[in-house]
Amino acid sequence: MYETTEEDSVGVEKLKESEAAEMGSATTTTAKSVEPGAHVLEEVEGGKFSVGPDYFAFKRLPSSSRDIIQGWEIAGVAVDGNREDKAPGTKRKNFMFSRKPSPLETNLETVQMIERETDESHVTSTGYRWNDVARFQRRYCDQGKPEEIDLTNTLHGGARIKSLIEFLDRNKKIQKLRLGSNLLLDDDIPILVECMTKENACFSSLDLSGNKLTTAAGDALSPLFQPPGNAPQSYSLLTQLDLSNNPLGCKGLLSLANSLGSKVCPVVTLRLVKCCLGERSSSAIREMLARTKTLERFFLGWNVFGSKGGAEISAGMKENNTLKTLSVPFCGLGDKGSAALAVGLEENQMVEILDLSGNRAANEACTALARSLKTAERLKHLYLRNNPLGVEGSRKLLRGVTSGSSVHLHLGGCSFLSNVESGASSNFDVNRPAGRYRLDLSLAADNAIAKELVALAKDHGHESWRHASLDEIDLDVGLVVEGQWIVPSAGTLVLEFVWTRSPSQRDVPLTDPQLKQAWFEPTSDQNVEDLGEPLSDRWKLGLLSILCHDYFFTSRQVLRILNCFSYDSEKIDAAVMIFTRVMDLDQFHIVTESLRPAQEEIMLERLGVLSLFHSENPTGRYDLMLIQQSHHLVASRLMDIFARQLDNGLCDLPTVTCCTTFRLNGKDVPVKDTHSMDLPRKGRLQVDFCDLRPIPESAKALSSNRFNLLLSMLTTETAPEPKKLVDVMMDTNLEGSLIVLSLFSTWKFGKATRHGLPGFVKYPMSALTALKALADHTFFKCSQVKQILAALTGSEPSIRLEVASLFWGRAIDRDENWTSVVVQPLPPEEQIELCQRLGYLNIFNPKKPAMHYLLRMNRPDEYQVALQLFNMAMTATHKCYRKLLVDGVERRARQNDSLWSVMTDNAREGSTPKAVVEFEYLWPGERKLNYSATVVQRACREFQKRTKEKSGH
Repeated sequence: MYETTEEDSVGVEKLKESEAAEMGSATTTTAKSVEPGAHVLEEVEGGKFSVGPDYFAFKRLPSSSRDIIQGWEIAGVAVDGNREDKAPGTKRKNFMFSRKPSPLETNLETVQMIERETDESHVTSTGYRWNDVARFQRRYCDQGKPEEIDLTNTLHGGARIKSLIEFLDRNKKIQKLRLGSNLLLDDDIPILVECMTKENACFSSLDLSGNKLTTAAGDALSPLFQPPGNAPQSYSLLTQLDLSNNPLGCKGLLSLANSLGSKVCPVVTLRLVKCCLGERSSSAIREMLARTKTLERFFLGWNVFGSKGGAEISAGMKENNTLKTLSVPFCGLGDKGSAALAVGLEENQMVEILDLSGNRAANEACTALARSLKTAERLKHLYLRNNPLGVEGSRKLLRGVTSGSSVHLHLGGCSFLSNVESGASSNFDVNRPAGRYRLDLSLAADNAIAKELVALAKDHGHESWRHASLDEIDLDVGLVVEGQWIVPSAGTLVLEFVWTRSPSQRDVPLTDPQLKQAWFEPTSDQNVEDLGEPLSDRWKLGLLSILCHDYFFTSRQVLRILNCFSYDSEKIDAAVMIFTRVMDLDQFHIVTESLRPAQEEIMLERLGVLSLFHSENPTGRYDLMLIQQSHHLVASRLMDIFARQLDNGLCDLPTVTCCTTFRLNGKDVPVKDTHSMDLPRKGRLQVDFCDLRPIPESAKALSSNRFNLLLSMLTTETAPEPKKLVDVMMDTNLEGSLIVLSLFSTWKFGKATRHGLPGFVKYPMSALTALKALADHTFFKCSQVKQILAALTGSEPSIRLEVASLFWGRAIDRDENWTSVVVQPLPPEEQIELCQRLGYLNIFNPKKPAMHYLLRMNRPDEYQVALQLFNMAMTATHKCYRKLLVDGVERRARQNDSLWSVMTDNAREGSTPKAVVEFEYLWPGERKLNYSATVVQRACREFQKRTKEKSGH
């Protein structure tokens, strides 16, 4: 409805005429005389003409559709119930005019009231003006929601509260009333409550946020939470109440909690955000949570409860069975208070949403949350935004999320750099739990650690718990292992946990659902909307570094992760960081192909030799700077592989070991137990790694045709491409390549021709990269490895040695032919280097020991090889040692018992010799041994034949 002046009527009449012309119908009517109080509805050309006691209006229907109301237009003026076109001398007239009619029905009495003139004579005896009620009515109609009225920032104090009551009495359909930010006081609430509790009132939601309600408001609101004794059946109780941003204080909450905690209180949603609540009010919240039977959503953010308040709220959660949403962001709970709420979550199985944002939650809270996630099956959303979770806390939390929970994590704004607090739980790592523990079971985090150790004891047996005691009383470990001992809620538990085997979950990559929980949900657009700002790429790198501590990925998962980064530098950082956690590096080309050429070049340059690291074939030499994240991850991965092979019995320390060289900052470090070994974060680590896993029995070497094709691709004029090489070699249709193969069937590698060296590799580094990629898909024979090394003649010795080391784990006949076929043809210097890289004892073949040796007698493995060679020489009939050098000095010694004293440089018996022995070891060839065996076998058969003939006669 609009109120106009008399001067505006001319424009209104023009509007009426223009619309009539547009419709093409005669919409202008002749002025009619209307008696006061009359109410008629007449059909006229083009629409309807409606006349009332103090108004009349013309309602036109469009010609295109009679079912759609186009709008109202002015047809005349009503003054004192009579129609006048223009009354001379009249200063102000009221018109019925609406461009968009309200979907709500307004009765005639309300419309008449709104259209009255607003002079002093229309001020009612109750003290409110008709125009205030009209304003409420107009807003109600404009909002278009019959069950809701939003009067936020409208009343501006309690002066208009009586007008509001009159408006509410006239509109009984309203169920939701919003009165936020209106500066209402405690004295204004009883009048409002009286109106809302009248007969036929149906209010279910009340918003009083942002007012000035204090301690007295709690008692004034209490009638809303329980029906009076004579309440009719149609009486509807309040289910949603918002008192946020009111200075209620602790006393105000106490009076309010008594009513809200009543068994008949119907409130389902309660908001007490920024209500000046403190630690003293937490006990009232505890009682209310314990007594209520209907409360499902409770919002308490931006109050100051402290750690003790968190413990009180947690106690209330344990006794509650209806709460589904608990929001306590920025309440100063601290790490201990957040951990206490996490323990309450473990007891309360109904909670679906928990918000602990901005409470300084760190390692202790994450430990308790990770434990609670195992039992909180209904929890869907966990908000931990803007908390300093730290490295260890984040790792524990993510392990809890990915261990079967379906919770959606919200970690925007969290810090993953360092822990805020440290204590008994700060150093606990479920993947490396070995150590001594003194746990205060009354603390939530220590109690959770005790439960983790109990679960680990069931897997690792009686020997895992040692010197266990509870309150200085010896504990029966048998009851712990059998699951008959329950961790108490108080007491001091002391024990030593001994690690017995490495966890198997580290051997498999994350599943797609787990990756969604751990990465895509925390970095989703929903978190961006909640924070109000986009998550930075640096923050995503921090989260990715936490995941790289414990989990592995597939190449396709890496591709999806990199697509979450916006800038090139961070995307390359992420690719380098996650590289060593990829399980299927043979498929990593799908990641490099997604990068632009400049990005790929920078990534490979930063990875260096690391780009050649494959977990399926890790044998090789590594020079790692541990301060770099990618280098440190490679070192960790090598230690993990070493630990698995040690557990599988492939290593026999200190003689048979995977790490033949382990040098930290230039000093050799003995590797004894990789399970308890912590790699430093700084320094230079040099490792020679030899994979001791046996070759699978089902492995088959490349056929001769495929191998010839491989040589032809390696020795072309262009650098071989890894992906192309793999695709061609794995292609089952080689018919088209047979013509090319015939050209190379008579090659003899290593012999020069007039036109150069057509059988030699021209791009050794590219060939090494391509062979690395191919080695993950196929196996070779030692004779084929020998030909590849011959094709690399003239290249750098380091590349030849890297290729030879590469094929150690892929040669199907290495146990019989490695030393004789692959090692012996190499120059002496390369023989020594290759054997030291792989370990003399790892590749030693007593049937074919002939080759060049340089043995460091202070090393246990090389000492064992020297002793075996000496014992073999004592039974041999030929000279075995040639050019014997001890510490670089040639020594002439007979092949007898005194030779060992020469080789050990006369070291005392029982002491460790420090000499370095170099010599060429000679041994009869394989053909002579085979011929001797054949002669002996033939003689035996002839002897047996003659014996049978004699016995037959």
